[in-house]
Amino acid sequence: MDRKFLVCVMALTLSGFLGGIFSDQVLRPHAVQAAEDASNRMRNIYDGDGHRRIDLGMDHNQTLQDFFGPDGRLRIQLATYDGSVREDEKGLPCVTLYDNSGKLKLLFRLDGPNQDPLIIMKDNTGTNRMIMGLDIWDKAEEPFIVTWDKSGQQHDVVGHFVMKPL
Repeated sequence: MDRKFLVCVMALTLSGFLGGIFSDQVLRPHAVQAAEDASNRMRNIYDGDGHRRIDLGMDHNQTLQDFFGPDGRLRIQLATYDGSVREDEKGLPCVTLYDNSGKLKLLFRLDGPNQDPLIIMKDNTGTNRMIMGLDIWDKAEEPFIVTWDKSGQQHDVVGHFVMKPL
């Protein structure tokens, strides 16, 4: 009787093990998979081909969500600033758009003591070429549009904007 019991337990254990492998390999969802990276508290979502498409989580105690193209390159990032550059930006939102080669091209954010909106457009070298928004430093919050030519010369189209040192 003990031998039959032992054979039964071993058979059940083996079938449970094989069932687990079968379930993992055959029955898992194919459209979306999620995995968590505990070291940076990010949740990753993968497409049916195993490519990471979305990250969602925390970075330096601020929220972050990344969207990736089919090639794995970052396309859109939604985040809040951690205040490591300037204290007055802490917690303010930011939306960034990247081109197909992964270069940051457009930044939409709130900034400065006034927490005013800015739209920043960059060229292929990552240089600011146009910024428009409301003055983030002056309490009058006057609107502005500024551009920079290829030589780096600033041109005020509407109003005036000064990049203050950090």
